[in-house]
Amino acid sequence: MIFRRGVKYPEKVINHTKSAISLMMCGSASGVLLPPYVIYSSEGIMDPWRQNGPKGFPCCTNPCCSRGTRYNRTSHGWIDVATFSEWFRSTFLPHAYRLPGKKLLIGDNLSSHFTPDVLKSCEENDIAFVCFPPNSTHLCQPLDVCFFRPFKKSWRNVIYNYKMTNKNAKTIPKCDFPTLLKECLNNMNVDKKTNTYEQIKNNLVSGFKARGIVLFNPDGVLRRLPDYNDDHANEVNNNLIEFLKEQRFSPSTQIKINVYALHLE
Repeated sequence: MIFRRGVKYPEKVINHTKSAISLMMCGSASGVLLPPYVIYSSEGIMDPWRQNGPKGFPCCTNPCCSRGTRYNRTSHGWIDVATFSEWFRSTFLPHAYRLPGKKLLIGDNLSSHFTPDVLKSCEENDIAFVCFPPNSTHLCQPLDVCFFRPFKKSWRNVIYNYKMTNKNAKTIPKCDFPTLLKECLNNMNVDKKTNTYEQIKNNLVSGFKARGIVLFNPDGVLRRLPDYNDDHANEVNNNLIEFLKEQRFSPSTQIKINVYALHLE
């Protein structure tokens, strides 16, 4: 097989495009997944691109969920200041209004998150906006493992089935994206062991607990830090180095190299 360095799935031949669609997801420690926020790469947005998308999990009849997925567009398809501010107003705030007491919004440390309007709204609605320290999302982000990993797995299956059904399709039309996103989340929400539909809720609760956010437990992050003083780790490193030396300089390795050289000549 010949493929580019860094290709994750070289055994799969899949069409690709430079067009981008960004997806913003927000989940809570109580197991609530707010409706997705989709950002297309386009100068405008058409009605078919906004139809048949998913709602929240679990869904309610309040404004935060009743309208389902929100849609927006940018020229590059990425999140910017305007789209994040619109997500905050249209998706997060309606949900936060219904919750008593102080609310905590945790996000990545991106400049697009910080605008005067967003920070002012947080102050007015008793919301603390907290960002992860730089280069720490793999340790602290509760959605990375509990949500995005199964989401990517479900999405790959949805795309594969779509490709098998639409063999002539080179890319996914934007009008089909909301339906496929809905299918992805619905499949992901099924607990195959119990045949129930609460897997997303269970994953979110487990993610916040494992990262030590709810219930508060700093060891949830600290135990993931590499321990450079661990004797077992040093022993493994030393044994690995010795093994590599033996493989590199052993007579059997030199014989194999000579044999291959003869074949090449």
